[in-house]
Amino acid sequence: MKESHIQKQIVEWLGYNGWVVIETSQRGHDWGTKGSPDVIATKSTTWLASNMATHRYARTLWIECKGPRGTQSEKQIEMQRKLESVGAEYLLANSLDVVMDYLM
Repeated sequence: MKESHIQKQIVEWLGYNGWVVIETSQRGHDWGTKGSPDVIATKSTTWLASNMATHRYARTLWIECKGPRGTQSEKQIEMQRKLESVGAEYLLANSLDVVMDYLM
């Protein structure tokens, strides 16, 4: 399956499950930040603290989509390191199953 089809499946599934999705794929353009993940997805999440107070925050997931044989470029690896160094959730996904397994 082509990377574009995998990305489409991921974007549609996330949207269906309440995530706000931004696709950042540059597809041949020379603008944008090199190495940026293909998809940024965010969703409001609530949690119950020990004092029974409810808190909300936005969970954000950065997703780099790859086809079955795809590998990250040096810029993508560098971006993954930067994002993870500040505590961001970064996922390298070569199928919708990878995203579903990560979030379930």
